[in-house]
Formats: sequence, structure tokens, C-alpha cells
Amino acid sequence: MSSTDGGTVTIPHALMHQQVRESSTGRRGTLMDVISQSLGFTDGEHRYAEVAYVRGPDGLEFTADPGSLERA
Repeated sequence: MSSTDGGTVTIPHALMHQQVRESSTGRRGTLMDVISQSLGFTDGEHRYAEVAYVRGPDGLEFTADPGSLERA
């Protein structure tokens, strides 16, 4: 893992920079990054969310659950 600023950490992903399909919506694009983002503290525990950033064919990025991505 490599740290970035603001409490986010980049996570390696097997499909990085490849064409992917988000299984729940069918949206397609290139996987640009996967991060673990801090959500703050709840009930005394630090909470995180993993978020994938995918660049669609129109050039706009959208977020997705990294676990829902498959090779396109």
C-alpha cells in the first residue's frame, strides 16, 4: 500500500488500468484507481470504505465497489 494525503490509501488491484465492467450496473470503462478512504470514527472504531474509480468511454469517471468489477 502506498499512502496519499487526507487519510486515503491506494490499494493494488489485479485489473488496474484494464477495461472493466461493473456487474450491478453494466457500466464499462478503464479502472484508474482503487483507494481505501477514511470515513471517520463510529462507536470508537475507525471506519474505511474501498472505492474504485473507473473512467468511462465518454471520459467521465464514476465510482464503484471494487468487489463488483470484472474484466470486460
